[in-house]
Amino acid sequence: MLNNHMDVLQLTNNKIIMKENLIKPYCYCGESENSLVDNAIFVYFSDEYRRVLLDEILWVEASGSYCGIYMEDGAEITVSYPLDRVFNNDLPCSKFKRIHRSYAINLFKVTGFAGNYVHIGKKMLPVSESHKKDFQACFHKIYSKRALGKRRKGVGRNPAPSKIKN
Repeated sequence: MLNNHMDVLQLTNNKIIMKENLIKPYCYCGESENSLVDNAIFVYFSDEYRRVLLDEILWVEASGSYCGIYMEDGAEITVSYPLDRVFNNDLPCSKFKRIHRSYAINLFKVTGFAGNYVHIGKKMLPVSESHKKDFQACFHKIYSKRALGKRRKGVGRNPAPSKIKN
C-alpha cells in the first residue's frame, strides 16, 4: 500500500515506479534498468524473435502506425509500431536521437550535416527546426575558413631543391 501519493513517481506501462527504487534518472528512450542485453533489440518475425544489433541500425522512419528500421546492409525491417513507441521504449537515448517527427537516427552513423539536413552515408534526412538545436548539441564542431581536403598553393608539397651557385 502507498502511504503517500508523493511516493509514486510515474505510472508507465502498467508499472508504478517508486522514488526509492530508482537507481538512475528514468530515461524515456529505452534505457531500462531491467534490460540485460543492451546492444540489441529483438524483433518478432516469422514465429520467433530475431536479434537486431543497435550498432547496425542507421535510422528509423515513421510510416503511419508502422515504422521502418534501416540497416547498414541495406535491409529494411518494418515493424507494426509507430515511431514514438519504438523510439521511447526500445532505443537507447545514448545512441539514438529524434531529428524530425518522422525520423530517429543512430548518432554514430552520421557522416555530416548542414542546414536542415543530416547525412548518413549517401542518404540525406531532414532535421526539423524543433529538433535541430538538440541534434547539433550532440557533436563537437570546429569551424574552418576553407573546405576540407583543399590545399593552399605550396603547402604540403616538397619544394623543388634550390640550386647552389659557387
